[in-house]
Amino acid sequence: MHVELQNDLDDILSLHLDEFFDYVRSIRYGYKDQNNDLHFLTDEDFKKYEYSFSTPEQIIHNDCGWCWDISELIKLYCRENGITCKSFFLEYLSNDFHHTHTQVLACINGKWSACPDNSMGTEINDPEFNTLEECFNWLKDLYIEYLKYVLKDNFDELKLFVKEYDCIFNQNITEDEYLNLIRN
Repeated sequence: MHVELQNDLDDILSLHLDEFFDYVRSIRYGYKDQNNDLHFLTDEDFKKYEYSFSTPEQIIHNDCGWCWDISELIKLYCRENGITCKSFFLEYLSNDFHHTHTQVLACINGKWSACPDNSMGTEINDPEFNTLEECFNWLKDLYIEYLKYVLKDNFDELKLFVKEYDCIFNQNITEDEYLNLIRN
């Protein structure tokens, strides 16, 4: 079965840029738990989970992933296709609200943009920016706008943590293990 999964991954990694991101956007938003059961946003128990990190092969096999997993698939695609990319972790952590997001920014044809995933309605190179800094600031502002919408007057910028990351994540690590790696 591993050979079959690898062939599927090779096929995905060889897609044209637009086809690859169309594929990524089509992946069902959810996660695999420590028992290898899948959970999706529409499930009643979606937030009662024991998250387990999915590798690119597992994402393809399960047709399921959330931003933490999907970012690794996108980074692999970029590496395999000679596309410069950077990955960012955004986290808001308060006593009342905890939210995270990972996002890959890529430089294509000399312009930076957020890579489409299965949680944001972005297109590659739309919007596009001349510098990584401009693209990152757009991403951060968009995230803050979302947080202010959800939290209203309770938003506290001091509770926001943002960093570039380039961790290596092992298959099936837990949420706590993932967060410990990415925060440090």
